[in-house]
Amino acid sequence: MPLQLSWATIIAGRDRGINNKGEEVQRYSNYVSASYKVFENDKFVITPSIGATFAFRNTLNDKGENKATFYGNKACVNDIRLNATYKLKIRSYMIPVSAIVMWNPEANRGYFGASATLFSM
Repeated sequence: MPLQLSWATIIAGRDRGINNKGEEVQRYSNYVSASYKVFENDKFVITPSIGATFAFRNTLNDKGENKATFYGNKACVNDIRLNATYKLKIRSYMIPVSAIVMWNPEANRGYFGASATLFSM
């Protein structure tokens, strides 16, 4: 199926904040995303995706400012990306090479990444 949905929740660890009573509590930040393969042939795969964050418990950061999630200051869409993968074939070996462009509207920043899968089990 070309549609992929994922959900990740931080249940322990660094995702802590201060509640309105001044107590340190776990925020339970969540990251949800959806991606959909829009094109695939024997050489290329193109997959756009979108991700958003929210928390089950909003808190304050150590400066007393609202810190809605581990990922940012508010629940929002924070990951819009386009992934292009080229299926590089060298002799009998298939080496997927990917380029990713990503935009984070909450941070107003863009990113670029590249990868190659040399071994897969």
